[in-house]
Amino acid sequence: MGGTLESNQEKGEEAMVQKKQEKKDLDTSLKESKKDPLPSKEKKAPKPSPKSQALPQEIADFRLEIHEVKTALPNPVWFIPSDKPIVVVSIVFKDAGRKNLNATYPGLDAFIAPMLIRGAGSYDHYTMMEKLVDNGASLDFHVGSDDSVGTLWAPAPSYKEPLQLAVLALTQPKLPSRFFEKIRKESLLGLEESLKIPETHLYEGLQKHFYPEGHPYRCSLEQIREGLKHAKVKDIRHYLKYLSQENLLIVVLGPRDKEKEIVQDIEKEFLKIPKTGIQPVQGDKPILQPKEDLHIEFDVPQTLIASEQRGFGRKDPHFFAKKLAVAVVAGHSLHSMLYREIRTKHGLAYSCGGSNIENSLCSTLYFFVGTQTEKAEESKKFLKELLRKVQKEGISKADFETAKKMFLGSFVVDRDSSTSIAHYVGTMRGFGYTLPEIQDYLQNYKKLPYEDVNKASKEVFNPDTLCFVTVGQKNAKKHI
Repeated sequence: MGGTLESNQEKGEEAMVQKKQEKKDLDTSLKESKKDPLPSKEKKAPKPSPKSQALPQEIADFRLEIHEVKTALPNPVWFIPSDKPIVVVSIVFKDAGRKNLNATYPGLDAFIAPMLIRGAGSYDHYTMMEKLVDNGASLDFHVGSDDSVGTLWAPAPSYKEPLQLAVLALTQPKLPSRFFEKIRKESLLGLEESLKIPETHLYEGLQKHFYPEGHPYRCSLEQIREGLKHAKVKDIRHYLKYLSQENLLIVVLGPRDKEKEIVQDIEKEFLKIPKTGIQPVQGDKPILQPKEDLHIEFDVPQTLIASEQRGFGRKDPHFFAKKLAVAVVAGHSLHSMLYREIRTKHGLAYSCGGSNIENSLCSTLYFFVGTQTEKAEESKKFLKELLRKVQKEGISKADFETAKKMFLGSFVVDRDSSTSIAHYVGTMRGFGYTLPEIQDYLQNYKKLPYEDVNKASKEVFNPDTLCFVTVGQKNAKKHI
């Protein structure tokens, strides 16, 4: 969960979709507490029905068409043919994320993304923006926990100049100091303002409780504050040395009949990127397994609860079965067992959920609950009891069928635009998914039998080592 405060709940993300959902759930929990009363305790929970579980045909048959095209670049370009007259380019620099900055340049990511579009080559900021607008294009960058991602969107007839500007931004950024100082001021003000909300302190607690000193994902609020104060323009130029052809993964969505032309233009432009760069942080860096809970006193009427455990990674032989098992038990759905037990049946929580996050250095099982302060201990108890029950008995077939349908259906709904499809494929490629795994992502889950997922559900959770970080009004054994 290392990084800056741009997303207090970000931990890396399939995460990218999961990260957004986790943040949304926590950020809205206080609002929900005002407008959405808790259900009555012991309210009868609706039981999932195995009836009407057939997926719509367009979802059942969903498969992404992706062409792998070899060029002079070290890694092939992935082209997604489309019938729409637009071009979307996802520019992924594998392992060039915040994990390389937290130890030496904490908070620098707050500057990188906005500074890269503040002029490049012979173009000042305003000329560059004018050219993008004239071509109907948009360009942005994001420094994630593991990878750095750029996204270019343009109408098919006018993508060439915006593509040139994107490469100029990466190779010859102007980085004007007046914008740098403005970003510094805004970021420091934003950091101080964020201290007024409990999610920020939950972020800090998770950092200190589950990540050892020196862990690439660990970056405290104080480190970020000091990093923002002392960051220099030259630090960004140093960071850009992490971006090279070696770790460049390009995914482009464009008109089917323009594939050859678009790929040739991409090859021509991105060959201007340096061939090699600084080697990023790599290896296995597991999180801690603390033996006690951590409470952070904060003057709000609600308590936020979160926990992290060592999860399972992409190389796990039962990865897809375990991933679906987590969705059945704790996924972001009204039909998950966690939601049904803690919120609907016992009326303990405003929001709750969980997921397995596959970061490159470590994977984590993450759970969160937002509840009334007086019900915090009971909520933690029920979460542990639920996981203990699953560990012993597994999941029901009805829960499996319902969650599987929701899991597959939401996947297609979330890929409802060209930009979201290109961004998704680029992100998944950065996570290490192979081309066949991405193309047949739905089918990998669709074909999973109940028996495999039930077995996985008994193996993936470990309630006996589950420790929590809580933020709210309560005395506790340990405080920050």
